[in-house]
Amino acid sequence: MALAVDLYHRESMMLQPARPSSPRTRSPIVSAAAKLWATLFYGHVHRPEDRDAVVKGDTLLARCYRCSPWAYALLGSTMWALAPRLRERDPGYAWAVLGMALVVESAVSYLSDVRAFGDASSPWHATDRMLASALMLACGPLLALRLAMGVVVIPPTLRNAWALAVTLGLACKALSGRASRKAQLDAYLLWHTLWHFLPVLSSVFLVAWAMDWEEEEAIPLAAQY
Repeated sequence: MALAVDLYHRESMMLQPARPSSPRTRSPIVSAAAKLWATLFYGHVHRPEDRDAVVKGDTLLARCYRCSPWAYALLGSTMWALAPRLRERDPGYAWAVLGMALVVESAVSYLSDVRAFGDASSPWHATDRMLASALMLACGPLLALRLAMGVVVIPPTLRNAWALAVTLGLACKALSGRASRKAQLDAYLLWHTLWHFLPVLSSVFLVAWAMDWEEEEAIPLAAQY
């Protein structure tokens, strides 16, 4: 009898409709950041019919596009060579490791953006997105946070130039994704090449910072407010 009651109770519990779960709400800032990140790193469309024009094209734009991923190697090697001086500016940052990672990203970016162009099944695309996202966090928001906390000090002129270069680079990245989704190949090649030009500007920035090219007194960002 007890067994029959227990079975009836379990059956009635199983037949009850599931309670609707309360929808999870995200912060507008988090949602905007997630949308921006998805647009920057997941919004590109490489069409197979454009592969020959990209990989074998002899136009100046196509040639510049194929060479542009190696700009990360320039930044990485510069960072690795200047690591001792950069550690004097910010001892808590792994400059040599970040430099080597940028050199690796240079090859990964070339394999993804050039060699695997038009091949959606290539694993190099996912590898490039993950590594580029991690490096972007390290070179962008993380450095900005350390500046805001006063952990690292960068002279105002260099800091403003760095912020402007990053803003323009991200704009080029977003425009390249927009052009790729609209099947505008030339516009995509132009904007994506300019996005890859950001490491060149960053290399100049690192040399100027490491070599004390700016002699004006550096004031921590946190102390200005």
